[in-house]
Amino acid sequence: MQAPTHFVTWQAPMDTPTRPVSIPDSAYPAANGSGMVLGGITGVFAGYILGGAFGAVFWNSDNSDDWSQFEAAVLGGAIISSATIPLGVHYGNHGRGRLLESLLPSLAIGALGTAVVVGSDNPTPLLLMPIAQIIASAWFESRSMARADPAGASP
Repeated sequence: MQAPTHFVTWQAPMDTPTRPVSIPDSAYPAANGSGMVLGGITGVFAGYILGGAFGAVFWNSDNSDDWSQFEAAVLGGAIISSATIPLGVHYGNHGRGRLLESLLPSLAIGALGTAVVVGSDNPTPLLLMPIAQIIASAWFESRSMARADPAGASP
């Protein structure tokens, strides 16, 4: 038997896709800033509608004073929106970050603001709380994306 005159090395067929050696930075898109803000604003409205209805009906049902019902509705909205704001920010970012990491600071801001409002009868924190919660939720959402990104792409 005669030996072959040349050796042919094996090559993959041309129709078989090959995997890239490294993952490009475009595979890890940056955080969606405008989507997070719009999602947070949607969370504010949803939280105040749901929490306002809950607060007006259940919180102060034994008191017939209309002003007390309004205060209960506003405080109920502030409490519920502390959870709906980070949820809106998370889904405004297409669910790419970690929800729990943006939920905890928002709940802390909501608890602190509600305690200040109830303790001092000053309604100013009710205006500042949603703004601070949207900023904190968006920051923690984009920060959690950066830590989950193995390629080191900046959010």
